[in-house]
Amino acid sequence: MSKSTMKLPDYLAEEAVFYMRHHIQQAGGNEVFFVGKANPNGVVETVQVVARGNQSMVPAIIHMVHAGDVVIHNHPSGVLHPSHPDTTLASELGNEAVGFYIINNQVTEIYVVVEPQKQKQLVRLEAARLQAFIGPAGPLASRLENFESRPSQQQMLLQVAEAFNDNKVAVIEAGTGIGKSLAYLVPAIEWSVRNRERTVVATGTINLQEQLINKDIPLLQAVMPVKFRAELVKGRTNYACRRKLQEVQSQPDLFTEADQKTELQSILDWAGKTAEGSKSDLGFLPSEAVWEKIQSESDTTLRSKCPYYNECFFYNARRRAAGADVLIANHHLLFADLAVRDEHGGSEVAVLPKYQRVILDEAHDLEEVASSYFGAATSYHALLRTIHKLYRTKDGKQTGVLPFALSKLQKRAGIVTRSLLDRFREQIELVCAPALENLEHQLSALMQRLFAWGAGRRQNEYDEVKIRLTPAVTRDRQFHEIARHQVPLFLKDLRDCVESVTKVVKLCDLAENYLGSEAVSMAVDIRAQAQRLEEMAAQ
Repeated sequence: MSKSTMKLPDYLAEEAVFYMRHHIQQAGGNEVFFVGKANPNGVVETVQVVARGNQSMVPAIIHMVHAGDVVIHNHPSGVLHPSHPDTTLASELGNEAVGFYIINNQVTEIYVVVEPQKQKQLVRLEAARLQAFIGPAGPLASRLENFESRPSQQQMLLQVAEAFNDNKVAVIEAGTGIGKSLAYLVPAIEWSVRNRERTVVATGTINLQEQLINKDIPLLQAVMPVKFRAELVKGRTNYACRRKLQEVQSQPDLFTEADQKTELQSILDWAGKTAEGSKSDLGFLPSEAVWEKIQSESDTTLRSKCPYYNECFFYNARRRAAGADVLIANHHLLFADLAVRDEHGGSEVAVLPKYQRVILDEAHDLEEVASSYFGAATSYHALLRTIHKLYRTKDGKQTGVLPFALSKLQKRAGIVTRSLLDRFREQIELVCAPALENLEHQLSALMQRLFAWGAGRRQNEYDEVKIRLTPAVTRDRQFHEIARHQVPLFLKDLRDCVESVTKVVKLCDLAENYLGSEAVSMAVDIRAQAQRLEEMAAQ
């Protein structure tokens, strides 16, 4: 909540005022960003400089702050009214319960854009009571037949409770059959409800997720004294996209091969009935080639601009998750969320709703999962799949988002100008299509040569080939020729393709004057594939 009249001492301690005044003077009166720590009364007592410059530093700043902190920066002009970048930053910070203040260079005036979340008194877990809950005389014992009291389970619960109470990291190794899930769920649920801090439980396998959501959590909902909500959270690509379903239904020939039509029709029939819209609700396992044509994706979403936003399968699932006390996810989803937050610095595009505590079950897989999200990787099939999403000719039939865009414009020939339609046709048929077909040939030739070189280094024909790029390898004549000559030529062709496809996106922007949201939809799908190619080139 913004305030129009503020008294400086109500928000900034004298020591903080002197500190900021000094550093603003040192910066020559230019913009300086500070992060302040408020006392229980909401007065910032200590501050530190975190950035000098402008709003381009925002992602870095958001990484440095925690709930209850305050970001403070000066307006050299002396006008303290928030600018548009200020209100955007304030919104991002407010989502993280962080305050935002604007001051003048002399630090004699202050404008409070967003109040920070005041420090709250956390309710500590009563570990002994929770141990008794799973003990021989507790509610679980009376609820379950053949209940067996397990001292090791109670000891684990005690360690988990201590970690919650003291804000620690606990690493616990426990054998099969001691009841690990109940030992961490009971304190996690109690903490999340009583302190209003959401907990994410991330597992390594689907089997454990199903056990938690279908067995353990319903049991605890029946016997625990606190009422709580738990939601199973799935990755975005597990959900069908209503906009893509509608587009595929309108022109199936431009999206699907002949042998995929029956499967696609089954998905379309299911989409008209399902409430959940996730792959697991489908009733059969769809082929990857068909499902990826209609799946929800972060880089092809129109968000609130989508005509199906209010009935979107994914966003409805996310709204349910936002109201839960405990989220059940897998390791991949958790690290996808961390990677997105790390790259974009905010919660607006995050994979998971805001959470404060994390429990990692089956943690022996973590290193590999973390590497997959914080490393860089691409593959022959990933490149080929992206090329085909843009354009492909098979059995004399063209498929992909580029032919779809051209077909849609041709159907609107009475609305779109002849000049714009001709520009579309020329760019797609005479520039993009040949460039993408050439890129596919270049990719195949490069990979065949690379695979042949790798195959020559294995001990026998059945071995998997893993090659570390040591100096000895990079000095290899054949590898050197591939890396120094063939790869750069391929990358040039790839980037030329990205440039030619990007020109189609600009034409879609012009078509928005005639087609409105239809043109926006085309642009976002084409742009997403071009950006994927660009990212693969960089990797």
